[in-house]
Amino acid sequence: MPGRRGNESNENRSNAGNESSALLRFIKKNPVFFTIIVSLVIMAAGYFWMNFQSDRQFKRLENEAASRVEQNNHDMLRLFTRPMVWSIRSEMLRGNKEQVDMLISDIVREDNFQHIFVVNAEGEIFSSTNKRQEGQKATDYVDAEMLSMNATTIVQGEDNVLTLYSPILGFDRRIGTLVIEYIPLKFELATP
Repeated sequence: MPGRRGNESNENRSNAGNESSALLRFIKKNPVFFTIIVSLVIMAAGYFWMNFQSDRQFKRLENEAASRVEQNNHDMLRLFTRPMVWSIRSEMLRGNKEQVDMLISDIVREDNFQHIFVVNAEGEIFSSTNKRQEGQKATDYVDAEMLSMNATTIVQGEDNVLTLYSPILGFDRRIGTLVIEYIPLKFELATP
């Protein structure tokens, strides 16, 4: 048996040598064909590599653009709420609830605005686009911590909903908080 294994390994080595020498003979007989095959393999590898790099760069650019659009949405919401808070503040100081109702009702009719309400200093909903909420505690709908923020804050929630909290300040104290729920448009690049 030991002799047989030795013979088998010698046969395997000679078969491998014959196969490699057969390949070398084929290459020597057909150099143009072999060059074409190698060139096609190199071109295919180059094509797939370039395609991979292009896809990777496209995804990076798409993520960067989406991030900038998201930042622009936040900035525009902040800018939008400043004059709105001023208007609500002046109407609240005058005790003119109807004007506040009209203002938030008009705005919620615009695209992507879902819900708007104003919370008074006592934590009750003073005015809302959902009239059933008026007079109820705001903490039933939003986090109490957000109602005490001193700066405009935007929180991204479920389903891409942005909730904006903006303080309404009177002459010497806080008189309320404006809460806006907004769904920005989804950012999608057209594939090339």
